[in-house]
Amino acid sequence: MAAADFQIDEGGQGLTLRLTGDWTATELGRVSRRLDDGLNGRDVTAVDLSELGRFDTAGALAVIQAGHAKLPKTAWDERPEAGRTYAMVERLERESAGPPKRSPGWIRTFAKVGRGVQDIVAEATLSMAFLGRLIVATGTTVRYLLLAVMGWLVLAWGAVVKGVNRAEGDRLISKG
Repeated sequence: MAAADFQIDEGGQGLTLRLTGDWTATELGRVSRRLDDGLNGRDVTAVDLSELGRFDTAGALAVIQAGHAKLPKTAWDERPEAGRTYAMVERLERESAGPPKRSPGWIRTFAKVGRGVQDIVAEATLSMAFLGRLIVATGTTVRYLLLAVMGWLVLAWGAVVKGVNRAEGDRLISKG
């Protein structure tokens, strides 16, 4: 695979564009920008395709968008399949809808403020959910601590009330 490239020859008959290499999506690189700068809106009188490799829709689009130069009708006679691809992409490019209309500035401002408020509300909701879970976890922990302390107190108080000596009280507490 040869990388896409071009040469622009300015002869007595006008401007000749020579396409070389594979003009495919994988091989284009930055050649379309260079071609745009090279043609600079000038009309091409002849196209030399003798060294053109593969040619796909990405290559056709690069040629079409290059300085919006006009190619002669006989440009693709050497490679009719490339000419069909070029014609199809050129027609689609010509007939396709323009870029979407941009909203006025005041609408974009209110939309941005609205998205910000929505983000704040979403963050507040998530924070409240986290706080609720934290309260439940803390309450559960306190509950189990209180139950453990109360259980120990009941056992200890029972030992005191019964008049159990210290050794028996420790044995009762450790049995739980």
